[in-house]
Amino acid sequence: MLKFGLTKDIDVWPIFFPFQAGWSFLPSGAELVEGTANENQARLLAGEVDVALITPLAYAQNQQALYLLPTPVRASDLSSDAITIISKKRPDQFEKPVVAGGPSSQMGQVLLKLVGSRYFGFEPEFKAVESEAVALESLNNGSDICILSGEAALKASQAALARGYFAEDLTKAWWILTGVPLPLGLFGLRRQWVEAHQSEAEGLIRKLIQSLRTALQHSREQQDTLCEQAAQQSGLDIAALEIHFRQQRYELREMQLRGLFEFYRRAADVGLSPAVKDLALFPELSDNSKAAAAPALKALTPLETLPTSNQNSKNRNVPREQAPDLRVIKGGKADKSAPAKPKQPIKPKEVIDTNEE
Repeated sequence: MLKFGLTKDIDVWPIFFPFQAGWSFLPSGAELVEGTANENQARLLAGEVDVALITPLAYAQNQQALYLLPTPVRASDLSSDAITIISKKRPDQFEKPVVAGGPSSQMGQVLLKLVGSRYFGFEPEFKAVESEAVALESLNNGSDICILSGEAALKASQAALARGYFAEDLTKAWWILTGVPLPLGLFGLRRQWVEAHQSEAEGLIRKLIQSLRTALQHSREQQDTLCEQAAQQSGLDIAALEIHFRQQRYELREMQLRGLFEFYRRAADVGLSPAVKDLALFPELSDNSKAAAAPALKALTPLETLPTSNQNSKNRNVPREQAPDLRVIKGGKADKSAPAKPKQPIKPKEVIDTNEE
């Protein structure tokens, strides 16, 4: 039996909600295990589920024990609203801000280190806290900035704007600096499961991929219902959700691959991630029987132990060859030649919601 981690987070509903709503079904031989994105990633790394949505950082740290499904992925052309920094004053007014992040903020931490000096003009100093809710609350208790991911980022960024705070999408900063999108969600598959089910693995995974594509098609066809249900569950504005879902891309095409390898190259260059030379995609591998035995999975590196960029690597961690027509100055402003229009703010909530789902 293949255990499939179904993520309940609102920000990735087009992939998963059709299975909850009965619009789509998993193939025979697969079963759903419901949880948040963070819970299912932890379950995959612990061997408790066999397929789950993971971050690129989780794949890099466990690439010898994981395959990736060739599709779908979670990405966007510009802004994803998936990794957000929130502060009480403009980010470019800091030099060495204290940045609070919960256990799920490792990907955001690495991304902020890659774009912080060139886009915002600061070098972050990270502080580990118990949860994203605590990270948000810490803005009133010693932190200058907090990092939020997923559904928490989608909710809190709107409310932050209503309070006069500043909310910045790190994937937008990445896109402006590099000119390529950054996939933030990849489907990881345990190699040990493949090795234990060699006779049926390829056929079942192909059927699973088709089920995921069918689910996305149902979400496109019934977008109004999808947004209404998401708004009812989350309390978010329907129009904001429509914008968010419309910005997402779910295919692993050339630009997504370029963005993914660019992230791995830059992160490895400054010691923030293991190097990733190639992606181990399944079922595109030709001979699973000769594959080496998969090592044990491991949890992500704790937030406070990741290295910081040094001065010698500062000027080489974000090369500009991907976006030669952009001029980025302190504060993340691009000149008039920039190809993308700025994102319009969405209607905020009245208060910041610090409750975790």
